[in-house]
Amino acid sequence: MMIGPLCRIGGTRVDASCILVDSAHSFHIKGFGVDWCASTIVMGCRKGFFGRGSLDAQLERAYGEFQAFCAQQRKLTCCDHWSKLKMDMTRNTDFPSSIAGKGFDTAVCCGWLEHFFQDKVGVLLNFQTKTFYVFNRYLFH
Repeated sequence: MMIGPLCRIGGTRVDASCILVDSAHSFHIKGFGVDWCASTIVMGCRKGFFGRGSLDAQLERAYGEFQAFCAQQRKLTCCDHWSKLKMDMTRNTDFPSSIAGKGFDTAVCCGWLEHFFQDKVGVLLNFQTKTFYVFNRYLFH
C-alpha cells in the first residue's frame, strides 16, 4: 500500500486505509475535473466549435449551448456566464482553471461536454469523456 506524505510525518500513527480521497476538492471544486472542463471548453473555442470572433465571444456562445443543454436536461447550474475573466484567464494563452460555478456544476458540465462533442470530434474525445466519467465514478463513489 502506498503511504502519502502526511502519513510519513514523524510521531504520527495513522492507518493509511482510513484516509479517503476527497472527491469534492480533488475533482469538482478546484480539482482536475474543473480544470479539464474549462480547458476542453477553451479547446473547443480554439478549434472553432463555437464560431468565430474573440475568445470571450466564443465563450459566450459556448455558455449559450451549455444553458440550452441544462434547460433540455432539466439541470440547474450556478454558472452565470463564461469569459476569460470567469475562467481565471488574463491572456488567451493562459490555462483556464474555472467554470465559474459550484462543485456540482463540474458534473453537469462534463455531461454537457460529452453531449456537445459526441458528434463533432468523433470517437477520440467521446472516449476521453467516458473514460473521465468512469474514472471519476470509480474513484469517488
